[in-house]
Parts: sequence; C-alpha cells; structure tokens
Amino acid sequence: MAEWKTRAAELDRLASIANAGRRRALRFRGPGTDLEVGLFGTSRWVSAADRTTSGHDHYANLPSEDIFTTPDPDRVSGYLTIWRGRPLSDGRVVQDALRRFEDGRVVEVRGEGAADGLRARIAVDAFAVTDAGDEIPVVAGGAWAL
Repeated sequence: MAEWKTRAAELDRLASIANAGRRRALRFRGPGTDLEVGLFGTSRWVSAADRTTSGHDHYANLPSEDIFTTPDPDRVSGYLTIWRGRPLSDGRVVQDALRRFEDGRVVEVRGEGAADGLRARIAVDAFAVTDAGDEIPVVAGGAWAL
C-alpha cells in the first residue's frame, strides 16, 4: 500500500501540472488520428486518489496509471481510428474503425467487418460510447506529455 500511495502522489502532482496549464483543448495526432477535444472552462484534471469525509484514503480504480478530465462533448472535431478490433454487443467485430467528428457528433464511420453495426448503434443512440465519450484519460509515461 505504501508504494501505491507514493504512485498516487506522483499522479496528483501530474494533475496539478495539467491544471496549471489551463488548456482550452487537447489535440491528438498520430497515424489515422487528428482529433481536437475541447475542454470546459471548469474542467479539472484529477487522479483516482481521493480522501473520504472521514479522512480515509480512497482509490476509485486500482491499479490506475492515468489522470483524467471532462471534455466538452460539443467541441470534438476531427477523426480517430481504433486499429485493433472493437467488439459490438452482437458479437461482431469492427476492424480499423475510423470515426469522424464535427461539433461533438459522429458524422462518418468507416471500417472493416461490422462497420454497419457501428453506424447503426450511433444512429440509435447518439450519445453511445461510440460518440465523443465522457472522459479523457492521459496515461503517465504515454505519448502525451504535460
């Protein structure tokens, strides 16, 4: 537990650095991806470490190696490709799924395999997990640096 407390303190330090930057948006670029995700003016970076009202340490998700914040779902633009297979609820799999966003909405879906199933899911539930999402995690030691 002592090692986890040390790691949690490091993640909290990274969240503090991110909060000091007061970014209005994040940009993700790489093979098959050029995506800008806007942040609310009130978005705050946090880690999984917290303290209860009774003073006990609480870790919402173990193990955790990320800090995260809330994006503005109306300010997502660009495209994102998920290269590995993404299983759908009916068991079919979409390979190399590209989703293009405009103003937070998925406006195009391409991919190999069950891309039609992914498009159908978005058409029925515009706020499904296939849309912009509800959190942005940044994994410590990953490609994105604070």
